[in-house]
Amino acid sequence: ILSKYKEIVIPKYLKQYCTHKLLIMDFEEGGSIQDSKFLKENNIDVYKVAKLLSKSFNDQIFKFGFVHADPHSGNIFIRKDPETDFKMIIFDHGLDRYFDDDFRRNYINFWRGMFIQDKELLKQSCKNLNIQNYELFCSVVTNKRYDQ
Repeated sequence: ILSKYKEIVIPKYLKQYCTHKLLIMDFEEGGSIQDSKFLKENNIDVYKVAKLLSKSFNDQIFKFGFVHADPHSGNIFIRKDPETDFKMIIFDHGLDRYFDDDFRRNYINFWRGMFIQDKELLKQSCKNLNIQNYELFCSVVTNKRYDQ
């Protein structure tokens, strides 16, 4: 899924060292996606990085029904690259999941309901996702109170 992006690197697994509790991958150079000093020192455009991050994760979730379930700054590195300007390295695929089409459609409707502030769509999509308290779920996802 991510192989269509020439700017994204997925390190190879070293299967001979992996267990059901431990994932070992190839070493890749780079700095944290959150390290603004590193990005500035390497002349990497943060807007291009943000655009790639957003596009690639939106495609994963909404287009292909796939999700990297642990996308924090320790799992996403950036490095300078002469060919593509920069490379984004995405580590730790131990929690990756595929969504079935029904789940994906309801998840899309959840986000649609958030963006257009459609309370009924939020309620229904959360109900279909077996989320009982849609207001709490919205707060958890956005890190804001529901009424905000």
